[in-house]
Amino acid sequence: MQQGPNIYQIKFEPDLPEDVLIAADVDGMEQRICGEDIYPYWEYIYENEGGFVETDGRYILCVLHTAGMQGGVVMFWDTAEEELVHVSDGAYCVAAVLYEGEVYTLQLVEHFMTEPHFAVSKVPFGTMDCFAETDPVEWDIPVDMETFSGQTDDIKLYVSGERIAAFIDGCLFVREECGG
Repeated sequence: MQQGPNIYQIKFEPDLPEDVLIAADVDGMEQRICGEDIYPYWEYIYENEGGFVETDGRYILCVLHTAGMQGGVVMFWDTAEEELVHVSDGAYCVAAVLYEGEVYTLQLVEHFMTEPHFAVSKVPFGTMDCFAETDPVEWDIPVDMETFSGQTDDIKLYVSGERIAAFIDGCLFVREECGG
């Protein structure tokens, strides 16, 4: 089994000083993900309002938002190939995970046209279009929005086998038999 690159440190700069969004120490070498890498796929890169970055094996996952989370992008950077390999819709995204060739996202949908709620969708890994349609995952996540803290930093999404789980406000919600 081939071992992937080791990602030791990530510096996330959503305001893009010197056009650098992410600088990562990968096996002792710096890799930079720049605005110019993202702009061809998401023209709002220079208007982003921040987001989050995580590692997922050999990939760096980055979610950026604009317009109060109403717009956004989910991106995966391949540290072995040193290139952007996935770009998809990240509107309202508060968590994302790659599982068996699909990128699952958890959205906190809050806007004037609907009651606030959580939703899950998926899109094939390798998509390179931030406007590509996503497939909704049928799941009514029973979060009491009246008591929801509004904190999104600790929200996590997990996918394995026939289960999807979301960790929200210290509570674990599980959906069985997700059907892939």
